[in-house]
Amino acid sequence: MDLMMRLKGGQAFKAISDEFHAREQMLGQDGLPLADFVEIMLKGLPKAKSGADAYDTISGLIDLFNDIDINGDGTLELSEFTSYCVDAGMVATRVKVAPLKYQYIKNKEFVDRTTEGSGIEKIKWCPVLKRALVVETKANSVKIY
Repeated sequence: MDLMMRLKGGQAFKAISDEFHAREQMLGQDGLPLADFVEIMLKGLPKAKSGADAYDTISGLIDLFNDIDINGDGTLELSEFTSYCVDAGMVATRVKVAPLKYQYIKNKEFVDRTTEGSGIEKIKWCPVLKRALVVETKANSVKIY
């Protein structure tokens, strides 16, 4: 699934779908074998920065192919790929999201007089006290909120 999230841009699914159809017609069969699937998917992913990254990406695509190939025939039909993407929430829906009722706006006049240093170094929840314990950078004490 991580590989699917790395697809380039919003048109990546359409480009993969178009390439899928073209390759199926070229091969004269429904579905693509593993090598063709990996080749098409690599075009939609960012270039690997190292050999190890390329190995991990290709290994992940092989695992993805095996996960998606529902009927286990060794080829991947576009319908199987699309179903997987829909189940994974990768294909955009036509439902519009309602705008947020409230929007955060930073108060530029606010001055924080409680912190010492540049930020929080460590924070831990204490279930006994039902409070958060905070250690700030360059602080000599623990604050309890």
